[in-house]
This record gives sequence, C-alpha cells and structure tokens, in this order.
Amino acid sequence: MVTDYEWINKVLVGLEGVDVLGAEEEAGGLMVVGVRLGKRPRCEGCGGEVQSMGEKRVRLVDLPGFGGPVRLEWSKRRWQCPDPECGVGSFTEQADWIAPEGARLTSRAASWATLQVGRGRTVSEIAEELGCDWRMVAEDVNRGGKP
Repeated sequence: MVTDYEWINKVLVGLEGVDVLGAEEEAGGLMVVGVRLGKRPRCEGCGGEVQSMGEKRVRLVDLPGFGGPVRLEWSKRRWQCPDPECGVGSFTEQADWIAPEGARLTSRAASWATLQVGRGRTVSEIAEELGCDWRMVAEDVNRGGKP
C-alpha cells in the first residue's frame, strides 16, 4: 500500500501543491473535498516570514468525480507581514491554478466546461453534470474558461 500522501493527494484530487484536509459526502451524493495550499508563503515585499490571521473557506464547483458532482472547499489563509517597515501588510493566499479570485468554478472545471460547450453541448447540460446553476457555467464559458 502506498503511504506517500503527496502522491495520494495528486491521484485522488488531481491538484499538486495542496494538502487534502478531508472529504465528506453530503445529501444528494455531493462530494466535498477540503484542501489547503501546502506551502507557507513568504512576504512578497521583504521576503520574511508571515503570521497567520486565520482563514476562510471558499467552496468551488469542481469537475465531477466519485460518481457525481464535487465541490472543492479551499481553506484560504490570510497572512500578515509582522515587519512594520514592510509595506505589504496583509494578504490572502491566491492560486489561479486552483481558481482565480472571485471564481465560483475551479480553473480546471471552467476549462473543461468551455471545451464541452465548444464541442456542442449546452451550458445547461454542463451545469447539470457539475450540479450547479447554469449561470455559474455561463460566466466562466464567456470568460473563455481562463483565470
């Protein structure tokens, strides 16, 4: 049996650089997978260590898997540079390869949806498969599926 958790995360979740915090199946067969960026960032201004200011959970529509719709629940951490001379202050971690700021679909789900519509499927069909509202899919398809 493999015990390389980084490899297991990559195979099961398909995202590198994240730690899987847990997974649960909600009513209706919706699978929710909790993730957090694995690497602690450094201050972009001074390069020093940053302090945690807590986190908020962002739930994103992801590609279908495990036999049904999936939501990626990203625990986005907020950081603060403790150096009063540094002008950065605080920031929330961001990873466009997971999802761009303000997105409701993961980047990979948005790209997939855009490809599917390009192949002739309707936005409503895609939304049904993803288990979400068609407007969410339409927004990302209109954006070209890019962050």
